[in-house]
Amino acid sequence: MTQYQLLPCRRTAELIKDVFGHRVSEGTLVKINREADRCFTGIRSLLHVVLLVSSVLHGDETGFRLKGKRH
Repeated sequence: MTQYQLLPCRRTAELIKDVFGHRVSEGTLVKINREADRCFTGIRSLLHVVLLVSSVLHGDETGFRLKGKRH
């Protein structure tokens, strides 16, 4: 939630408590994010190289047009 939805750690901790009934500290959320960052370091580097050599690069998530209509 802190990365994808960009919620602050405090709000994310509240959400986890409300939804799952478990308390988690803001520090724990920061620690989880740091560990996830370390886990993804290798794949991030690989994806960076693949994207740089790609003949087509498109990161728009708004959809596409087909016969004049957005899908």
